[in-house]
Amino acid sequence: MSSTLFRPLLIAAVLALAACSNAPPDADAVRYHDIELHLGAYAPVDTAPAHTPVPGERDWTTREGSTVHLAHALTIPGADIQSITVGTGDTPTVDFALTSNGSAEVLALTSANVGKALGIVADDTLLSAATIRGPFGDAFQVSAISPEQARTMVDTLTDTQAE
Repeated sequence: MSSTLFRPLLIAAVLALAACSNAPPDADAVRYHDIELHLGAYAPVDTAPAHTPVPGERDWTTREGSTVHLAHALTIPGADIQSITVGTGDTPTVDFALTSNGSAEVLALTSANVGKALGIVADDTLLSAATIRGPFGDAFQVSAISPEQARTMVDTLTDTQAE
């Protein structure tokens, strides 16, 4: 093959390889919404002792109709979420798995706040409010009232539409 013909073919091959390495992510890949973690007291307003609000705190209504006082503590970007799935055990749960990028901050937050309320918020909607039972980082589980509630939470946090 002559060098005049070989050179354009080599350039075309190099450009094609470069284009492959810069290809956009798979359009069918699962993407997750950002999740906000909110902390605070976990007591219904109507039965709680006098409550002293903290800066940034907001009243949220749970699915059960209770009111919790929560302040934003941390946002987990959707890119730092490996998976969100409906649990497979006897009790309805939602199982979260984080990448190493998201897990260190979550571990620090939950380690310092065992026994406090943790709210999971997405798109300005409280999806879950529970008490932190122990520190967690790269994986955690949230109880749901029913399998339907667990499925709704997963569907709310999962974005399967191409951008």
